[in-house]
Amino acid sequence: MKSSSNELLITLLLVAAVVLSVWLARDEAVYGHICPLLFSMPACYYVLALFSGALGLHLFQKYRALFYVMITSLGALALFASIGEASGYVSCPRLFLDIPACYLSLIICAAVLLLKRSQMR
Repeated sequence: MKSSSNELLITLLLVAAVVLSVWLARDEAVYGHICPLLFSMPACYYVLALFSGALGLHLFQKYRALFYVMITSLGALALFASIGEASGYVSCPRLFLDIPACYLSLIICAAVLLLKRSQMR
């Protein structure tokens, strides 16, 4: 796959992630107790901040190392939340087709990292 098509796919994935994160953060602010707490703050706020930051860094092609730190942090957070969801310890908010948001975040982070890696070759 060409680098420009990878760039477009990464942009679309990150835009979709930000839109879903805004939706979850809005629901958390309006209804409360939708997202699990992380350091006494809903995790969806962290996810929104990190996905938004990663999108901005990707669009402006700045601070590549910080981009990877943000995506890797998101991936780690999504992985721990997914493990907690699978074990029943944590309840991630549900999206369409009753898919936990943490699973979708994990898939998006993995896809973005794989696409970025394929650009380096």
